[in-house]
Amino acid sequence: MRFFTSFLLFLLCFGLNAQNIVPNASFETSKKKPRFMSSTGRDFESAIYKWTVPNEASTDLISPRFDSKNLTVIPPRTGKQMIGIVVNGDYWAEYGKVKLLKPLEKGTEYYVEYWISMPTYYSKNKPVPTNLNDHFGLFFSKDIYNGDKRILTAKPHVGATSNDVARPVKWTKMTGKFIAKEAATHLYIGQFLDESDPGKIAKGYFFIDDVFVEAFTSSAVDYTPSRYYSIKGSTASVNIDNIYFETDKYELLSSSYGELDNLVTILTKNPTLKIEIQGHTDDVGSAEHNKELSYNRAKTVYDYINNAGIEKERLAFEGYGITKAIASNTSETGRQKNRRVDFVVEADPELEDSREMMAPEFIYKFSNQISPDKKARHSFIGRYVNKWNCDGRSDEKPKTVELNQLKNSRPTSARAHINKIAKTEKALFFNEYPDHPQNRAFISTMLDDLYAAGFTYFFMEDVVASDKELNNRAYPVINTGYFVKDPVYGDMIRQAMQKGFEIVSYEPSKAQIGKAMSIVKRSAKFSDPALLQQTAKDWARAMNINRILKKDPSAKIVVLTSRGNIKEVNSNGFKTMASWFQSFTKINPVTIDQRTFTEKCKMDEDPLFAVRTVKEPSIFFYKNNPFIKQEKNTITETTGKFVDLQIFFPRSSFRNDRPTWLEMNGYRLHQEVNPDKYGMGKPCMVMAFRADEDMTFAVPVDAIELGNTGTRTSLLLPTGSYTLLLNDGKQAKQVDWEVK
Repeated sequence: MRFFTSFLLFLLCFGLNAQNIVPNASFETSKKKPRFMSSTGRDFESAIYKWTVPNEASTDLISPRFDSKNLTVIPPRTGKQMIGIVVNGDYWAEYGKVKLLKPLEKGTEYYVEYWISMPTYYSKNKPVPTNLNDHFGLFFSKDIYNGDKRILTAKPHVGATSNDVARPVKWTKMTGKFIAKEAATHLYIGQFLDESDPGKIAKGYFFIDDVFVEAFTSSAVDYTPSRYYSIKGSTASVNIDNIYFETDKYELLSSSYGELDNLVTILTKNPTLKIEIQGHTDDVGSAEHNKELSYNRAKTVYDYINNAGIEKERLAFEGYGITKAIASNTSETGRQKNRRVDFVVEADPELEDSREMMAPEFIYKFSNQISPDKKARHSFIGRYVNKWNCDGRSDEKPKTVELNQLKNSRPTSARAHINKIAKTEKALFFNEYPDHPQNRAFISTMLDDLYAAGFTYFFMEDVVASDKELNNRAYPVINTGYFVKDPVYGDMIRQAMQKGFEIVSYEPSKAQIGKAMSIVKRSAKFSDPALLQQTAKDWARAMNINRILKKDPSAKIVVLTSRGNIKEVNSNGFKTMASWFQSFTKINPVTIDQRTFTEKCKMDEDPLFAVRTVKEPSIFFYKNNPFIKQEKNTITETTGKFVDLQIFFPRSSFRNDRPTWLEMNGYRLHQEVNPDKYGMGKPCMVMAFRADEDMTFAVPVDAIELGNTGTRTSLLLPTGSYTLLLNDGKQAKQVDWEVK
């Protein structure tokens, strides 16, 4: 019963899309754990479930108890068990045999893989790397049994090549495809006899693990970004052709309207995209005349797009005359190419280049293309603390008083405590540690509870105000905000909207900050420009939140920031966002710090974080009051407790190389994707997009980099229909994917 419960939990949390039709594929389920090599095939069959032998040879089940003087075992590729087969030649060979979970379907294409290795010592010899052949592999047929130990005569459906090598200790992945010609019921793995070349036999002792056979439910097709996008170096453009003017005039011809309407559609789909409209001419006429003509033509296009509903703030225009020719002006064909209008994407150089405004394959880069200090960018592709390049440890020591208080505190579930206070509070202010999205995953698991408690507005610092279509579109796009590119952040937004929250950006415009600056200067008792700028920004942020509450006085709100401005600080005219909010609304927000006690590189972790261990996000109570670490506010030089609650997060544990907190209590299911199946190289970036979202703009639900290590790594996805984008840097393919 205990085994069954554990196995059931495994299946529930590991809802793989791949339908492996090989039972007990990793040889983990056994009746007993042998200590020695099998003497007969019956020994093997009596030890393991489902697997048998097709002849009298004695296949071995290698268990953790195995201790044979004739064989030195190596660690299995996965789990704790594997099988071993001996190939002695055309007179003796061992095999694995298993009845498939369902027969092959005639005419269906199947993908096959298994892993092979060799021991370091066998039968008084040290095995050497051994070349395989096209008769070593997997054969599918009816139930076969031979009453001797002889090698089986057959041609495997998936055979190796002479370039495939089995090596001692090192596990080698073998893959292939075939189309079933009959409804075979059984699988056989090993060395088979080629009657035309009987000497073509790989002799030796071989370990086999992780046998996988799956029908293709959908094949990969080449992924081609929209024809409207052009990437040259670090510059991205929108390609809109066929924009026509009368000769030497700047009035648009009606034949241009269709292409410009396509541009309007692209800009509407991606409401945060900004472009510069560039007018160009050939060299006929004076340079001054051509510059003016190109400027007026760009202005005409600008007016058309603006009149179609695209805000002026997203558009710029300029005329370049003859200065940026793309072809020779010595022929009419070349001059025609130079008479053009270009649309160049504008980006924030501090955050991203223009390519990253256009296409996900330029955002979700391979890890070797990301600077080690850009931890948030590594998180975008699922590389969390265990994959960071962390050096050093903090020398900071915890204060004795706080150390004793924390040791004597009792933990309680953060979710339960927040749910309790949410019933009577109107405003919850969270901060987060932006490099490590565990905080975002926790808030995602709280959304149902918070909405049930009456919270309907979710204010987010990292959502740009220019994405006015976010709530109508119902999913974030890649430039909805810099940190929103993190799939965990993006899906938190997606979930919140699905549950009924309205997403609101509270980041102020330059004009709002300017107005706030003139106001805060009146009461500030300091003149430091940086402090004035910070308190002015927080004034404007709080005022933007206040405007919603004025329109909807009964509203209950959640606020998320990556900064320290949830701290309730009010000193000499300096106030944080939380303090300004309280001044404007007379509502005392519950301020919840998630940054201090979150997993980081050791040198960045608070020394108190190592004092207690928790299994879930927790709040500690000391003498019935929440434990809050006292800290010095570097801005005001004051020391105290500036928040209401601090959440302690557990350190990450991993399943399939992914943190278990990302499973979000069963909301996300493990999905193994095999790039080999689709002919992709490695490393391979895999991104999962909701099938009903525009994958040329949308934030993926998950993204991972699959390397050459052989480590089992899975996507984590909620149930639904997806399109997977696979990119190995040389080719890109897309695959339909279903999570049930």
